[in-house]
Amino acid sequence: MDYPDDQTVHIERTEDIDSDTLAQVLPVRIQLDLVVPKPLKGGETSQLTFEEATGAHIEQMSRAGSDKAQTEVAFRIMAECCGLGPDEIKQLGGRDIRRLSQVLEYFLPSGSAPAA
Repeated sequence: MDYPDDQTVHIERTEDIDSDTLAQVLPVRIQLDLVVPKPLKGGETSQLTFEEATGAHIEQMSRAGSDKAQTEVAFRIMAECCGLGPDEIKQLGGRDIRRLSQVLEYFLPSGSAPAA
């Protein structure tokens, strides 16, 4: 994990996402190297920048009732926070989705994110 600036954390593809470290550093964006690069945004993408979730995102998560609804909302929020379309986020592999879910969990209040 390195720190390109005072508001950004960069996590390499081989690193675990350490929620405790993130909670100490308090980044507003996280650059996450993909485990498996994908053709997204008109070219090969090996890194996504995850911007902090907003109050509107938190409200969306709190309104999602069922597990299925929570999963759909989580995918939509992850896509928006990474600047991707809803279909693009679903092209990522399971390991990258799990890592993005962990980042989303960091940005949301305790108990409002679906389990990674």
